[in-house]
Amino acid sequence: MNKRVAWSMCRYVFSLVLVVVIGTGVFVWWAIGGDLPTRSDLPVEVSADAPIIPPPEHLVVASYNIGHGQGIKENAWDYRDKSVTEQQLSMVSDAMIKLNADVWLLQEVDINSHRTFRINQIEFIKSRTKHPYHACAIVWEKNYLPFPYWPPAHHLGYVRAANCVLSRFPLSNHHRVIFEKPKSHPFWYNWGYIDRGIERVDVALGDHKIALLNVHLEAWELEARESQIQKTLEYIEEINMPIILGGDFNTVMPNAPKTSDFADDKNVDYANEKTLPWFLEHAKNLSVPTLSAEANNNFQNYTFPANAPDRRLDHIFLLGPSLSFINFRVGFEAGVASDHLPVVATVKYK
Repeated sequence: MNKRVAWSMCRYVFSLVLVVVIGTGVFVWWAIGGDLPTRSDLPVEVSADAPIIPPPEHLVVASYNIGHGQGIKENAWDYRDKSVTEQQLSMVSDAMIKLNADVWLLQEVDINSHRTFRINQIEFIKSRTKHPYHACAIVWEKNYLPFPYWPPAHHLGYVRAANCVLSRFPLSNHHRVIFEKPKSHPFWYNWGYIDRGIERVDVALGDHKIALLNVHLEAWELEARESQIQKTLEYIEEINMPIILGGDFNTVMPNAPKTSDFADDKNVDYANEKTLPWFLEHAKNLSVPTLSAEANNNFQNYTFPANAPDRRLDHIFLLGPSLSFINFRVGFEAGVASDHLPVVATVKYK
């Protein structure tokens, strides 16, 4: 082979590699999209036929992680076909109708995501529960996620997920606060990782307004979760009105009888965690509910996993002297509609 042919081949190979590198870079840049801003003002959606109803004597509030309408999985990335997804969403809706809450704080709601067959899950649920007001704060929006890695047909692809508030009463003043991502993750992993944050929206009950804070804290890194509860309290201290704080905190109460050795995940250990102990110590005018449950009934005491619950990761707290709990319980009637069971609070407000 003469030098001219060898040089031509080298140039060809170099050009091909350069095109592949540039193409991959462009694809990655497009796939991950931009970062969500730390703070955002967001819209509230109202049904065209929203009725005007008098404020209730007591407000019933529930928090429910609906798990993207995927039900219980062995692995979070296990594939579900469209019929199973619609079946699970119908079960979620039926459970919500049965529990009959005025306000729902929902986590892990897919909005037209590829993995859940482009179903707008809040509209799916809302059409059945007939709550006329909703507000959704997107916390995960990526153009393409190549996960799980095989087979490619089961890639998550386009992902758009949100925390949402569903209400019978008017909503306003919708905000989103995004937390910092876990520092233990490689930078490239955080490119595609879900954002955790606070969704805030105010509910009007006649002349009264209450701030609703819907949170979903970090699941896997303790340091991030402890930081996020501190950021939540900083945000709470900016608000000069009564607050209902609820969501999936991904941790247990300080007095939880079991903090480790869970059947579904032997690696989880809450024994030395400071997330909720710190919050309970530092939050002012805080009301902590007393759970209404039979002592030995796990389905009335715990919310996760829904098929064999042994820990309560979902919580509701009240902040401000004008709010108090009348009742607080686990919505065991939801069964295995999601991998979580909801919690339901009846709240007295002045």
